[in-house]
Amino acid sequence: MSEELPDDIVELWPRLMESAEATGVHPYLCWPDDPFFLQDLAAVDAVHLESVLAADFAGYRHKRLPWWREPLRYDDLPEGIAPWPHDPGPPFESWPGLAEAAESRTDGARPEEASARVVEDLLKTHPYAHTCHLALVPHAAAPMYPP
Repeated sequence: MSEELPDDIVELWPRLMESAEATGVHPYLCWPDDPFFLQDLAAVDAVHLESVLAADFAGYRHKRLPWWREPLRYDDLPEGIAPWPHDPGPPFESWPGLAEAAESRTDGARPEEASARVVEDLLKTHPYAHTCHLALVPHAAAPMYPP
């Protein structure tokens, strides 16, 4: 992990992404005390994502089912405020599994270019983005969510 964010991170990012397959590490922006930064790679390898997602879905469904069964009643809405439509919940009762992989497209920006634009936009719009650090994370442990 870097001690501070490199000044040339926007130019550096695509080069790190391009070399990721050869080096086995991916760039990742994080704060030094980021609780989501993965330290123990054995713990990551031990997670069975499909079963974790299925259990999370079942818990969420159990918690939300009463709200889905009965529409909310709106007795005291202020004038001019329309009620929210009833949400019947997901159209399935059990975890449907992960979606199929999307078809690759070659007519847009390359992933390296697109991710560099995201980093650049983050630095322009997020007030604390410049306090991030650059980490190089082994491929198997690279987070699947934006920083």
